[in-house]
Amino acid sequence: MKKEKKSHFNVWIYVIITICILSSSIAYSALNASVKITGDVVIEKPKNILYDKVKENAVMDNIRSTYVSSDTGINFKAISSNTNGKGVYERKGTENQQYPIYYYRGEVDNNYVIFANYCWKIVRTTETGGIKLIFYGMPWTNSCDNPGNDSVLSENDDLSFNSFEGVNTGGYIYTYPTLEQKDTLLGSSLYGSSVSYSGGTYTLNSTSTTLNDTHHYSCDGGINCSLVKFYVRRESSDTAYYILLGQGENIDDAVNDIFKIGKNSSNVKKYIEDTWYKNHMTSYSDRLEDTVWCNDQSIYSEGGWSETGKLNSPLYFGSYERISNGTPSLTCPREEDRLTVGNGRLQYKTGLLTADEAILAGGQYARNTTYYLFEETDYPVWLGSPYSFDGSSWMYAMSSSGFVEDDSSTSTGYIRPSVSLKAGTKYQGGNGTVHSPYIVE
Repeated sequence: MKKEKKSHFNVWIYVIITICILSSSIAYSALNASVKITGDVVIEKPKNILYDKVKENAVMDNIRSTYVSSDTGINFKAISSNTNGKGVYERKGTENQQYPIYYYRGEVDNNYVIFANYCWKIVRTTETGGIKLIFYGMPWTNSCDNPGNDSVLSENDDLSFNSFEGVNTGGYIYTYPTLEQKDTLLGSSLYGSSVSYSGGTYTLNSTSTTLNDTHHYSCDGGINCSLVKFYVRRESSDTAYYILLGQGENIDDAVNDIFKIGKNSSNVKKYIEDTWYKNHMTSYSDRLEDTVWCNDQSIYSEGGWSETGKLNSPLYFGSYERISNGTPSLTCPREEDRLTVGNGRLQYKTGLLTADEAILAGGQYARNTTYYLFEETDYPVWLGSPYSFDGSSWMYAMSSSGFVEDDSSTSTGYIRPSVSLKAGTKYQGGNGTVHSPYIVE
């Protein structure tokens, strides 16, 4: 049988088609993934993971770099600047974790995201590979050009963290005491430096006729009582505030009990969960991770809330020490202050940024109007970190003048809620700028 001869034309057509197919495949891979070819196996690694995009140009925060002039890295006691941090940084101490933590700092313009029909700014990644966002208002034709009051939530432009005077209502969730007021301080009263308790009766120890920094306890003129008063603040010669103690508690016991797991939701928590998240975000819950929101009520200094503490000296919480010393932390010190849906302390996967996160971002107890968290709003924006308690509660907030500072929990403030996208979250396009934000799939 005569063997059919192949046409050179057909052979070249076959070669050209094969080359085209391979070229198209490689081009597609180059556009959508980095490829590693081993034998006949092609392994694709997606490039559109948001976590990977965030870390792309990150540098360590404890070394000299393009926008950090100090050999020891960023100085967190100072605001961000062109010499003290601008860009994306890897947090020292997390570099060996499965998911090192990366955070934005300073005057950046490439951390905008559209997700759940809202604009957000990326703050940092989490220890589980998530992406923590802060609210930034409504998008406008796929842009996030929404400065000022459009970037916040409020309730009739008047939302105090809590609205009770004379009660410590700081904290996202709280169980704090009500201070009683004594109108007249009797000159003949006795005041104890400490108390003993037996058979249902308190006895004042080492008494003085003067209420002072070392004699806070009182039994209303006597030396014995079933309920003892501990004075923490003196307003004038005849007015002071006290906490009432019973069942053998002294002030140290009371403080330990007061700042344990909270039972009451703040105004801010109620608004974020019951009004905003419930009405707008529940259909996106499966896209969010149940990360820890820190309600840090660890105590740095008891002040007047100790037997030898000065009257009128506030009790300061842990955030106060860290922010003052320039040592912000992303670890919530006490287990009882870690709020998640999983441990039942939150209803939804949302919360507020901490003061520590605002410091990492570039804020401080100093004016900074250039870092990315600053917005020129009518009122301060609440943070989730208690500052102090002096009979009234003080919370950290980002002020409208550019400070990360304390404000009374009864003051008017705005809210910028935060959520955390799950690890592996992808984006469809954009370059993170205000006019071309990352579009989360």
